Amino acid sequence: MYVATYRYMRRPAFYLYAGLKIASGLLMLTINLEFKAPATNVVSDVMLVLKNIEIVALFIAIFVLGTAWGYIESFLFWLLQDLGGSRSLMGITITVGGIAGIPLLAFSGLIIDKIGHANVLFIGFIFYAIRLFGYSLIYNPWLCLIFEAMEGVTSSLSFTAAVTYAAKLSTTTTDSSIQGLLGGVYFGVGKGAGSLIGGYMMKAFGTRPTYRIFAVSCTITGTVYFLFNKFYLRKRPQNFFLFFFFFFFFFFFFFFFFFLSRIKPGGLLQSYSVVSADGPKILFLKGGNLVLGVVSLF
Repeated sequence: MYVATYRYMRRPAFYLYAGLKIASGLLMLTINLEFKAPATNVVSDVMLVLKNIEIVALFIAIFVLGTAWGYIESFLFWLLQDLGGSRSLMGITITVGGIAGIPLLAFSGLIIDKIGHANVLFIGFIFYAIRLFGYSLIYNPWLCLIFEAMEGVTSSLSFTAAVTYAAKLSTTTTDSSIQGLLGGVYFGVGKGAGSLIGGYMMKAFGTRPTYRIFAVSCTITGTVYFLFNKFYLRKRPQNFFLFFFFFFFFFFFFFFFFFLSRIKPGGLLQSYSVVSADGPKILFLKGGNLVLGVVSLF
């Protein structure tokens, strides 16, 4: 009786979703896309794209961002359910992420012009690392809203930067192919790989360690991509003021995570040891499968 009632109660949500999809499709038919030249030879366009190392690096970055997005989209609700989160909370997470992305989309052009496309993508990597590492620490499901608010940076702002970056690197004949490949790598291959790889890793390592592994992967990939653009390409000077603001913002959340983890006994911090050989002290923090070495100069 309860199952039948629940199925009946959730049907209006599916009807509303289908209606909004149909309305969106009808509105898209009214959009004029004649300004974008169609691709004449997709194969030759792809081969031409692969000769540009800057575009290849962009595709690799977008692939990794897509894997992080796919993993969160596939397994976040499972984590919230394990923490005792309600279905209403799961719906609120989507709402918070969408609302947070609106102002960033409105000011995306200004932000990208100020700090550059590559730096915005690096910020997206860092905020993905913050989100993933934060999810691995929470025990109160409502705390996920803090990290869901960052989706405006990880998804809306980052992908806007990627699209405009790809348009800048492409020509009038290759723009359509590049944009199609970019969307396919992010929404298709990247998202699918994140879901598939994440599922196997959760089986092998567990839920929380897998979130931390994805966080480390995003941090490493983002750092390599930033250094590649900074020291290899260096095509034009950029304004790093806002970039460093987000960089220090990341370290603020890093220490906030350790404070958060110590609220619950048996959280992240389980043991520590100090090693010093007449030089900088190294503080080793151990929690579960995570061992972190923090260098102290004092």
